[in-house]
Amino acid sequence: MNKKELNEIKENYFPANLSLESLFSMIEEQEGNLNKLRLLFEGQEQQVLTVSAIPDIPISEIGWSDISTPEGSKEFSATARGQLMNFLSNIQGDDLSDKLESLNDFYDMDESLMGKLGLGKKTPAEQISSVLSYLVFYKTLTTILTNFNASSAGFSFESFLAVLLKGKQIPPGQNTIADLTNPSGPPISLKLYKEGSVEVGGSFKDLAKDLMKGPMQYIVCMKDIEALDPANPLERNGKIVWYRFDFTLDNVFAILAKSSAGKESSRKSIILPTRFMESVTQAGRSSKKLANVAIELPAGGEYPSAEEVESEFIAIATKMIQEADLSYLGTIKLDKLFGTIKYAKNDRIFSKGEVVRGSSELRKNDLKAVIKDLFPDANFKTLAPLTNLLDLANKRLIEKYSHSTAMKNRKAAINNEFWVGREKQGDLVERSLEVYEGLSKQQKILALQNCLGFVNNRHFSMTGGMAKNIVAMSAPHRTLPAGQSGAEIGTTHVGPDAIQKMLNQVIGLINQNVFAIFNNLKTLTTSIHTYFAGGLQADDEAVTAIHAADNIETKTTEIASPTVRQKVGGKA
Repeated sequence: MNKKELNEIKENYFPANLSLESLFSMIEEQEGNLNKLRLLFEGQEQQVLTVSAIPDIPISEIGWSDISTPEGSKEFSATARGQLMNFLSNIQGDDLSDKLESLNDFYDMDESLMGKLGLGKKTPAEQISSVLSYLVFYKTLTTILTNFNASSAGFSFESFLAVLLKGKQIPPGQNTIADLTNPSGPPISLKLYKEGSVEVGGSFKDLAKDLMKGPMQYIVCMKDIEALDPANPLERNGKIVWYRFDFTLDNVFAILAKSSAGKESSRKSIILPTRFMESVTQAGRSSKKLANVAIELPAGGEYPSAEEVESEFIAIATKMIQEADLSYLGTIKLDKLFGTIKYAKNDRIFSKGEVVRGSSELRKNDLKAVIKDLFPDANFKTLAPLTNLLDLANKRLIEKYSHSTAMKNRKAAINNEFWVGREKQGDLVERSLEVYEGLSKQQKILALQNCLGFVNNRHFSMTGGMAKNIVAMSAPHRTLPAGQSGAEIGTTHVGPDAIQKMLNQVIGLINQNVFAIFNNLKTLTTSIHTYFAGGLQADDEAVTAIHAADNIETKTTEIASPTVRQKVGGKA
């Protein structure tokens, strides 16, 4: 080791006025921290990573949960959404099914992982970025599913999935049952439920109106998460199973003919008027000759569909909230409030009976639970004035559209058209299905406008078991997207245990360069201390220090971008 190399070490790693005496003083000062240093070094040597090492996306304050996400808006957190988009853009796959397969490959971590994820062709920095992207997906999804109530989790889950698919959330009042746009396929209606309590349903009239324009894709997610420990909400483990299928103009009658039965039978929705069915045999393939019973029914008292009336509800409720003194709740972000409430889709709170939004007593406690996460400092008592206003807005709509005499006249006319001869419900369902199957596209559109679910604004419903068995329910029609062999498209494990499992498996890849830098830094520091403490006599320690410094430079250069490398030394 020559004098020039010693001077370089001293100049680069120690103060300019360092003397041998001051060096010994520094060493003595640090002796009290040797145990801490030893623990640090041992931790580095073991190369242990924990969940906390994965970047956090701020769920509770995420700007990307603002469904309007206006660019440049003060309400919009470009940083939060931008971070999530940057990470999730590295998840491989052209559509959701492909991405879930890639995520499952990562979770299983088999020997071909490097090839499947294309990591062998990437630079060390790109490898680290890819691995972190998958870990961020799992950590963010875990946070959403385990730290929020059902409705808040559903709202954030929509945002999360929209970013993953590069789509957008659809704001309330757009007259569609869809929740998301989908660049690679039909619009998406998203359902997130606890396993065993799944209901795939909604306004039949709104579904029919969407199907007249094209297919509607349903993504049904069934979650099975450990019971909540209030003290440790993020320490819950579980899984989410994904199902995907399409409602189409061709298969909707076949599916609903086998849907939920009971007092408010979903199957009744597809029953066609007797006169309409009788006209089919004379009409052939001509829609013009079919009996359009719907337009002949008394219009008075007709209640709008959930989507049709949602914009009115928002307008009425907004005016009430703005005129009331609710300042103690802080700033009420109306877009997030109505986006979380989901007036048109939240049937548990707003639905009752055959009239989809006809509940005279809104379920206030359920509503308070839905919006609680928007007001973390409030309790059920302090939320009461707000929920009372929302209840009043709902009652205003009921009063507007529920004209008793007109409703009675319309109901009598519907009974006369649909229940002539008082055939059994099952027979009418089967007869309507048989007639519908023989219709042309335009005739099917007219049939949808005339069936009981459309004219009487009924609610359709399917259980989780039916969603799993959707292929058989839709037979002989196809309900699965192209290339999909079954309704289930993947299972995603969530929770700290699942994440730690992946961390343990990828630690060598994600941290081999990072830990190499820390380990060489430790070696450099120790060797220089030893060399100077020995009166500059231990040449082996000096050589070790020089090699450690070289390794730090090399490893840092390896994970740095070409631009950074050029700035520090012109190395490409």
